[in-house]
Amino acid sequence: GRGLFGGGHVATAAASRDEEAEVALEQRAGVDAAAMGPGPNDILRSALFSEAREAVLERGCRAQPRDEGSAAPRPLNDILQPGDAFPKPSACAADENMRALCELLKEAAIGREVLAAVSNKNIFAMLGTFLVGCARANISNAVVVALDDATAQFARGKGAHTYVRKLVARGGSTDNHATSGLKFAVLHEFLSAGCSVLLSDVDVLWMQNPFTLPSLYRDADVEGMTDGWDDVTAYGYEWPSHTRSLRLGARNSGLFYVRATVEAVRMMARLKGRMQREAVWDQTAYNEEMWWAALPREPAHGIAARVMNYLCHMNSKTFFRYMREDDQLLARHRPVSLHINYHPEKLPRMEDAFARYHGAAPDVDLGNGLGRPTKRAAQGGIHAWHWGVGLKA
Repeated sequence: GRGLFGGGHVATAAASRDEEAEVALEQRAGVDAAAMGPGPNDILRSALFSEAREAVLERGCRAQPRDEGSAAPRPLNDILQPGDAFPKPSACAADENMRALCELLKEAAIGREVLAAVSNKNIFAMLGTFLVGCARANISNAVVVALDDATAQFARGKGAHTYVRKLVARGGSTDNHATSGLKFAVLHEFLSAGCSVLLSDVDVLWMQNPFTLPSLYRDADVEGMTDGWDDVTAYGYEWPSHTRSLRLGARNSGLFYVRATVEAVRMMARLKGRMQREAVWDQTAYNEEMWWAALPREPAHGIAARVMNYLCHMNSKTFFRYMREDDQLLARHRPVSLHINYHPEKLPRMEDAFARYHGAAPDVDLGNGLGRPTKRAAQGGIHAWHWGVGLKA
């Protein structure tokens, strides 16, 4: 696995390894400071996959033991210890919502963990595809957090564990970005009860079970998917400037595992408050709170953060621009998840990826009727799409 970058607590290697780490970082970038170019967009040329590609072709997406001599993560400050009652009784007694959540967690959680997706009635087709994908991947601890009664009815009709939480976004909007920010209030409730959560947007297709494989390392407060597309953008590179800094692709707020720790609860509480007070995109706030140092009147959360392998928990740029065109990788490698986050054609691309990894089935409608292939099957399914926007023809 990759090393940990700590937000507030930084896992550091022995001093004798510092120079080796610097050399490795420069080698990952594959260019020296002059060749990188002066502009912030020059990194978009980066396409170096050797570390992650070699790893998944050799070992798949199963979490690997830490390399001998590498930095160890700090111990986690879990809300509950192994012998404690779950869900946490004092949290469950807080109000009616928490009582309802705790009853659900007693049934749905496995090993004090769930996969949770927040949804409203605007995206039933995508939610249905998401739930069937979870079922095909044998993820039995998936929970739909329904923001309205119609969504609760739909999810329960699909056999999903369902928590009804009628939250309203700042300003009252029900569009995708507005409702996405509600996740932090929900996560604060789950974590307070002692339940760790793999938060997933519904435009994520699941191909393997991340809990049982496992692809999760579970050694950080937050373990998140990256919007980076190669070794450099996912794992970081040194920015050539008068001050030394580490740059890396944004962590995506639509797919991350958050452990039920004191630090994670503190982070979610602040994010919940910011969503209520500020007109800020949830992903911006999520990354700020993960990486900001302490500010006046705002102490650091002290979280430790890990980035997920970008070829295991994939974004759609990585898949459609790079993996799809790599014959060996496409034939031999099965991702754990694919998030259709870079492209506007979310549902149809998700349907074609479903057909690729799960196939059509009598109980699945991939946009062309139950049991039938997708509308783009004759054009190659996933290969029909341009890596940018729209179809190739």
